[in-house]
Amino acid sequence: MNAVLRRVTLDGVAAGPEAEVPAWLAELYRRAYGDAAERVLADLLEPQPLWLSLSDEGVRALESEGSVVKGGPQGVDRVSLERPLRQTAAYSRGQAQPINPASLACVDALGDVAGARVLDLAGGAGVKAAMLATRGAKVTSVDLVGAKHEAARANLRRLGLKADFLTHDLTRPLAVDPAPFVLLDAPCTGSGTLRSHPEIKLRLTPDAVDEMARLQGQMLPNAAALVAPGGTLVYSVCSVTPQEGPEVVARFLETQPGFAAESVPGLEVPHVPAGPGVLTVPEGGIDGFFIARLRRQA
Repeated sequence: MNAVLRRVTLDGVAAGPEAEVPAWLAELYRRAYGDAAERVLADLLEPQPLWLSLSDEGVRALESEGSVVKGGPQGVDRVSLERPLRQTAAYSRGQAQPINPASLACVDALGDVAGARVLDLAGGAGVKAAMLATRGAKVTSVDLVGAKHEAARANLRRLGLKADFLTHDLTRPLAVDPAPFVLLDAPCTGSGTLRSHPEIKLRLTPDAVDEMARLQGQMLPNAAALVAPGGTLVYSVCSVTPQEGPEVVARFLETQPGFAAESVPGLEVPHVPAGPGVLTVPEGGIDGFFIARLRRQA
């Protein structure tokens, strides 16, 4: 439907970022990205490309079918398919996983997780859990909506991977043993994903941003309580609003002296500083994510 609507033109109606993005949201982009903001806003009106995390066999399978595979950041390939994804051999054989490079950067921000226990909080449909398992982690994915676990399990089976799942409301403490790595990819407004979800800019309001920031502020301390001494906590949101990103983490650090912000490793996607973390630049098909890496003192 998004693809069809992008092709609709109305006589006498202005086109371009000024007409497409509400003024208050465009101003947030300008504050976040400075001189690059107008270029970013224009780029967000372009269709979203297909990004796939592929094995070597998956690349060969896609190319043998006539698809075009181009390398991209974070080891994610930009793909032009010859046929629908689910009809490709690479997908059916578990050699391909759709994921945006900025989303995978959140996983890579944890560092080397091979053989380690990782808690994937607010894990949703389990895409990040799958990427963590691919990297050799022992993953437990937690989400409020238990039905999402079934989709995640099915995807992991397709990929030949395993993870454990828990259903829990992360605004309340979770009674599990602390882990050396915790990823909280928190629910958010999705303001960094306007390219693939253009309807967001029609329904999003400043009040909704503030409401989501309050939810994230409840979840982050509970996530932090699950980090083992000396362990790593990555907080991420696919939003460019300061309320949901830098301000949530800054308030957390003010009240949690046992944690300190660190530089985010392994970033291959374009990014800019954003308080205690970074913002990926949503240009060229990359989503806008805020990512912060926090270390619990031993």
